[in-house]
This record gives sequence, structure tokens and C-alpha cells, in this order.
Amino acid sequence: LLIDTNKIEEGLAILETAKEMKINAGLPERLIASTDISIGLAYFKMKDYNRAKEYYEKSLAVYTSINSEKGLMEGYTMLGELYNAEKQPLAAEEYCNKGKAIALKINDSDYLMKS
Repeated sequence: LLIDTNKIEEGLAILETAKEMKINAGLPERLIASTDISIGLAYFKMKDYNRAKEYYEKSLAVYTSINSEKGLMEGYTMLGELYNAEKQPLAAEEYCNKGKAIALKINDSDYLMKS
């Protein structure tokens, strides 16, 4: 919510704390990866694309290792949007297409309606 209300730095601090708490509590990696996606989004909104990419890639590594198609779909799509913002249309198309292919495979109607 804070990420969407222009209080990005405050939201980022909360996300970082939440991630640390999840790690310390020994929660499953998929929950930490979802926080990494959110942290990446915060950096994306701050136009810190290098940091955003770092967190998106961290989440993708986890989602790949646990074979989470929904997580991969989200991570690929976020990277596609990042590359689009960086004016890298080929990379943007590649990652958005990867996300869309997974959405079609798992029949994610919410994703498909947005694309």
C-alpha cells in the first residue's frame, strides 16, 4: 500500500524489515521471494532499475528452484516492465512473453486480462 501512495522509502524500509523477520523465522523461501518482488517494485518506482533487477532476479532464482510457475510468471513480467522502462524493447518483449506463456499454461485469468 505504501508503495502505491508515494511513500516509497517508508514502504521499502517496512519490506526490508519484513524480509528479515521472515528469514529469522525460517519461513519458506517462496515467502521471502514474494517480498523480494515487492522490494524490487519499490526500487522500480524509485527508478533505481539496477536494484530492482537485483531483487527480481533473486526472486526468480527461488521460484526456479521451487518450480513456482505463478512466481516465475510474476518475476518475468516485472523484468519485462523494467526492460521496457530502460528502453530495451527486445529484452522487454522476451520477458513479457515468458510471463504470458506461463499465464496461458496455468490459465491465470487475472494476468491475461491485464496483458
